[in-house]
Amino acid sequence: MDYIHKFDIELDRDIYYAGEKLTGHVVVVNTENLKVQGIRLTLRGKVHVEWKIMRTGERRTVKQDHYYIDDKTVVWGKDKNEEGSVPILPRGNHRYPFQFQLPESALPCSFESKMATIRYYLRVIIDMPYASSPQGIKYFTIIGPHIDCMDERYLTPQEATDKRNTCCLCCGTGPLVLKATLDRSAYCCGENIRLKAEIQNNSDENVWIVCRLMQYVVFFINKGVLGLNKDTSHKVFEVEGPPVLPYTNARIDELVQQLQVPVMPPTLINVCQNVEIYYTLKVFLRMEKTGDVLHIDFPITVGTIPFRIPNSPSPEVKYENAVTHVEGGIYISSEFQFGGVYMGDEDETPEEIILYRPVYVCIPHVKITYSHSGFLQDDKAKEKKKSLDNEKPASVIEEKDIPSFLEKSVMQATTDKKATLIDKVARVNIESESCEEKSKKESGGKSERMAAVAMVAATLETVKQIKVDMSGNEKKIAAGKQQAEKGKSDAVGGFSNDIQLISIETEGKSKGQSYEEKEKSDVKATKEEDEKEVTDSDVTLVIDTNKCTEATTT
Repeated sequence: MDYIHKFDIELDRDIYYAGEKLTGHVVVVNTENLKVQGIRLTLRGKVHVEWKIMRTGERRTVKQDHYYIDDKTVVWGKDKNEEGSVPILPRGNHRYPFQFQLPESALPCSFESKMATIRYYLRVIIDMPYASSPQGIKYFTIIGPHIDCMDERYLTPQEATDKRNTCCLCCGTGPLVLKATLDRSAYCCGENIRLKAEIQNNSDENVWIVCRLMQYVVFFINKGVLGLNKDTSHKVFEVEGPPVLPYTNARIDELVQQLQVPVMPPTLINVCQNVEIYYTLKVFLRMEKTGDVLHIDFPITVGTIPFRIPNSPSPEVKYENAVTHVEGGIYISSEFQFGGVYMGDEDETPEEIILYRPVYVCIPHVKITYSHSGFLQDDKAKEKKKSLDNEKPASVIEEKDIPSFLEKSVMQATTDKKATLIDKVARVNIESESCEEKSKKESGGKSERMAAVAMVAATLETVKQIKVDMSGNEKKIAAGKQQAEKGKSDAVGGFSNDIQLISIETEGKSKGQSYEEKEKSDVKATKEEDEKEVTDSDVTLVIDTNKCTEATTT
């Protein structure tokens, strides 16, 4: 409304633990007196699970909600169901305090993914009986569940051994043994996994140890008899140790600095009925020819309270967003994304603003950069690769697209220009090959590289000219096809007219012949009738003559 200039929820903190008091203020700034039934505040903690399935040939959406917290309070005025006159909210700046007691039970951590969300928020509404009621919402983060890395069940060292027997008499090779030990099984984000390994390589191949941390997330929908579930997994990191030569033994302890637990959601088992999160450290040997062998799995618990050395001060705790290649950091809901406005400048890119992302507890640490696939990225290796890319001749980079382009051009050329195009293609290939050889031999000099670039530019101009010739031929062919179609249509039209005339003439002739035949038949019939009448008259005359003769004789 125009009379309300500010309407917001201000929390004293944005991060809370189970059992704490959530406190803050509802801020309202209005310039006129308003009739308001009341200002109501709702606290909710909800898990929402949703994905699509195929049932009877149709794509359907299945979903389920479960509330962990659902509490309400009135910070000013009356409740919705209370009777009586509507109070008036005077104009001015108002700050109404509030507080909620969070439950002592284990609460699942705030979590964002594509198939499930665990969100905690406050919703405030100004109930106006005569107008639409303005609303506001504020999200905050819950750190949970309570997992202390100093718990006795997590402090017990874990040890495992795997062995592979190979042929030992005919080949002269013996067993391959991997022994790994963890000092504890629970770690907070930012801590390093203390792994020690012993390798007995009695094979004829180089081997090296590989450590891979995996994240597994399972989603549940408790509907029907059996319910539905869906799972996903992500590689958190993968670290390779130094190679172990054939027929040698090695003890590896230097991987501790690389096995760092990044910021990600804590282990979530038997806390949330719709989402489970757990982690596994996979340790195995990778042989140079055979591949991955000797697999050992260690369950890893990601806690919310870091490890502490006895009789030492507690470590500092920080809160950061999860890394972007695990569940909890990959997905950002569209309702939390606020894009900037593009003003039309070419150099300006709109800055995307994230309104809310959950954070997770961690200790101060020097971050190790991992790629999207989870492999460890060495800074020195990246700098070396970058320098090599900068030193590569430009001609080599530009010539990669020439053969494929020319091949497509030759295939599209017309038949009368095919021989010419093939000659030009051969000439371009020869020039590009000579340019590449020259740039490789004399890559140390700047002038030689410039000459190579010029030759490649000339080559590209030749290709463009070929393309122009081809487009001209294609236009001529199209025009010829149009003329041929027009001539064909004219010829068909004339032929149809001739056929029509011939049919008319044939019909006239047939009618004339039928008319002549009819006349002939009529004449013949008339003649026959005349002859018949003459014959009858002759007979009558003969009869009369005979009668006269007989009379005379008498």
